[in-house]
Amino acid sequence: MRKLEKPGIEAVSQYLDSQPQLKLADPEVAARIFVGTLVHFVLIQKVLHGQDLLPMERDRLINGVLDLICR
Repeated sequence: MRKLEKPGIEAVSQYLDSQPQLKLADPEVAARIFVGTLVHFVLIQKVLHGQDLLPMERDRLINGVLDLICR
């Protein structure tokens, strides 16, 4: 977890923090929401075969969560 998740969240958090136009109150929380959503998507769609029960296109999910974060 330290080798993958922590650096990933830190990188996304730093990127979001460097975008002042987003006006995020807490870039680390936004990064955790983004990364957590992606992890959940992979677990449900790929590991638990959710693509058969609850199909969702990857790009649709990513665009949706970015829209929520960037409002």
